[in-house]
Amino acid sequence: MLRRIIAAIMVFVITAGLTAVYGGQTAAAVENKQTFRMGVKSLPDSYRPSEAMSGISKTMVQALFEGLVQLDRQGNVVPGMAESWVVSEDGRTYTFTLRQDARWSNNEPVTAADFEYGWQLALKPDTPNNYDILMYELVNAESYRTGKIKDFNKVGVKAINNSTLQIKLKKKTSYFLKQLAEPVYAPVYSSAAKTDPDRAYAPDALISNGPFMLQEHTNQSAVLIKNPYHYDVNSIHFTEVRFLVTSNPLKAYTNQQVDWFGGNYDYLDLYGSLYSHQDFHPYDLRSTYYYQFNFDRKPFNNLKIRQALAMTIQRSQIGKPAFGFVAPGIQGVDQEFRSEVNDQKYFKENFNKARTLLKQGLAEEGMDKLPTVIITLNEGKTHTDVANSIIRDWQRNLGISAKYVVYPLNDYITIRSSRDFQLYREGWSGDYNDPAAFLNYFTTDSPENNSGWHSKTYDSYLQKARQTDNEKIRNQLYRKAEKMLIDQMVILPLYYYQNFYVSRSNLEGIYIDYNDNLIFARGYFK
Repeated sequence: MLRRIIAAIMVFVITAGLTAVYGGQTAAAVENKQTFRMGVKSLPDSYRPSEAMSGISKTMVQALFEGLVQLDRQGNVVPGMAESWVVSEDGRTYTFTLRQDARWSNNEPVTAADFEYGWQLALKPDTPNNYDILMYELVNAESYRTGKIKDFNKVGVKAINNSTLQIKLKKKTSYFLKQLAEPVYAPVYSSAAKTDPDRAYAPDALISNGPFMLQEHTNQSAVLIKNPYHYDVNSIHFTEVRFLVTSNPLKAYTNQQVDWFGGNYDYLDLYGSLYSHQDFHPYDLRSTYYYQFNFDRKPFNNLKIRQALAMTIQRSQIGKPAFGFVAPGIQGVDQEFRSEVNDQKYFKENFNKARTLLKQGLAEEGMDKLPTVIITLNEGKTHTDVANSIIRDWQRNLGISAKYVVYPLNDYITIRSSRDFQLYREGWSGDYNDPAAFLNYFTTDSPENNSGWHSKTYDSYLQKARQTDNEKIRNQLYRKAEKMLIDQMVILPLYYYQNFYVSRSNLEGIYIDYNDNLIFARGYFK
């Protein structure tokens, strides 16, 4: 549910508000002391890693907290708080050894118990946790979260001693280390959290173990400063990072008040107007926009009819054309998965072939004409604009009629859950940097799969991929799974989301990761 909701709201038009921006030092002054200033639309309500849902909150949390492992710029797993780990022969038990120089921002050592207790808090039934499903890989984690068991000692995480943490999984998961890099697996300063968990995450009391620590938080700004006790402190060049709330980021940028803005779903409505700006940088948002068929609603159970609808949409008119499900930016073997697996080989826009398929499909269903197609949307101008474009394409290229119905977000989610739709607007972003974060969506046992479609063969591809450590074999299995998904036209892929940022030309070492978070820990002004 989480990543779908984000994809649903991130294209809403943002209305303008106040134009004030705080912390107005000149660019030259802040560069001299390596102060990085980021313009944002809002600040997070919480610094609890399990609650980090919006782009800006995850960006800040990842600077404040560090897990056992991290992902580098290419998406490879690298050590974080753990200096090494050993995996059992059956792939279900991981034993991590923490760095001897792992320290909290108060110079206390980071211990295995801090991880164990942090995960216990994240899995407590009453704790807000937007990514709890990622933790369900652990033995009994879901049962503890849902209250079926009360004893956390039965969950698959245990501090063996101060520097050794053991994790037990329900089943082998070849991409578990990538999941482990997510903020939900962050530790907590347990000495404080055991006394008052809420207070432990309060801005004025926060003790962190990442490259930065929180110095100040107000309604209009937040200031992070370098954590002097971080093991890699010599590679941290920014002495301060300021998050400054502004409703007019271009004005703030032009007036030398901020050095960077964009990304994280902030200011997406400015994309078109800023396209020609000299410091404008577009990038793939690692999300896919598509329509979901309901296989239990005739005639959408007919493959040829689904294919005809998919082949007659001029995708270049609405965005970056998508012919697959896994979005650009998700890691493959040596490159991004989308670069290694060309989705345009799955099918092409072909109006003549689509007309033939529609005629054949209607005949198979005993129909002379396709009834009016109804598209279910949530609120948002982008969604209605896209739907209008598609309806025109279908009318012009297939001679069929269609309409859309718009619902408030809560009603829209209810309709999806009850499967009371023909076609349903969807958007999906992966929760971790692996194609499985997309493709697992349509397995038979996936709680997200409300399509009415399932396949034992498809399930077997994903299960084998979970089990194999060979990246090339795993990638081949993902390719087969995605090809089946599109060959069966389970979804009607439309476009891949894109976003942008505006950045000073002398900023180095910062980048947007696969999850649309700005990674700035090793950044600097050259």
